[in-house]
Amino acid sequence: MATDYSITGLILSGGLSTRMGGVEKGLIGLNDQPMIAHIINKLKKQVGHIYISANHHEDDYASFGYPVVKDLRDYFAGPLAGVEAVVSQIDTPYLGVIPCDTPFFPSDLFTKLKNHMLSSKVKAAYAAVSSDDKNQSHPLCCLIDSETCLGVKDYLENGGAKAVEWLNEIGAEPVLFDNPFEFINLNRPQDWLGLKSNY
Repeated sequence: MATDYSITGLILSGGLSTRMGGVEKGLIGLNDQPMIAHIINKLKKQVGHIYISANHHEDDYASFGYPVVKDLRDYFAGPLAGVEAVVSQIDTPYLGVIPCDTPFFPSDLFTKLKNHMLSSKVKAAYAAVSSDDKNQSHPLCCLIDSETCLGVKDYLENGGAKAVEWLNEIGAEPVLFDNPFEFINLNRPQDWLGLKSNY
């Protein structure tokens, strides 16, 4: 897929990693590279600019050569705080978001999300996959109109925290992808056990 310079990519690495016992997920090794390196290598083929949201190990993340942004709030406000921190710094029409623990995400993720946004005239779209006769949503794999992103500040200040709730508020729509494996989250020790991939 061709690089889309209308999109800034944001890698979410600012969480508390409670499910991993506090281990910094993005820096865990996967096939001889930190997991975030896999994210970057795939993301840079899809978007024109990359930022990393991180509240710990900032120097380690900065070593990958992309700007690191910290949450603006003095309390943990969830993944949307990373969106809030970066949106005032970007000058592209779209912000594409991907968590640091989803290294197998599709190579056409943001192309498909953008095409849906343009055809449906919506301000945001997020990934979903069909599983067991129902759709499983992945709201943190999303593409959002940058001006619409500015509204995340009010959402957080009013006590909001859930990405899917905010996305629903701004009229985001799900876009179906075929392969559930591409959206595996490696955020718990058991997720790593027996992981076999040809990545």
